[in-house]
Amino acid sequence: MGWARTLLLGDIGNRLDIDDVEQDVESVKQHLQDQRSIDNSQDAALSRLQKENDDLKLCVTGLLRLLVSKNVVTTDELNRFVNLVDPK
Repeated sequence: MGWARTLLLGDIGNRLDIDDVEQDVESVKQHLQDQRSIDNSQDAALSRLQKENDDLKLCVTGLLRLLVSKNVVTTDELNRFVNLVDPK
């Protein structure tokens, strides 16, 4: 309604327009803050998952080495299993 307010209400209309713009700016700022908070939360969750994945890889590697060292599974058997799970 911008120009109509100014035409009909003069300075009061201008002030109302300015208030509308200020409210819009605050709304955008709040939206950006909310989005940043979501992004930070997702980043933290991703970091936790990456650490958990690294820990699990270490655990599996250690268990596999233990199984090979105790002759529970041979290196060839292990390699065939790995190729079944992760063919390259």
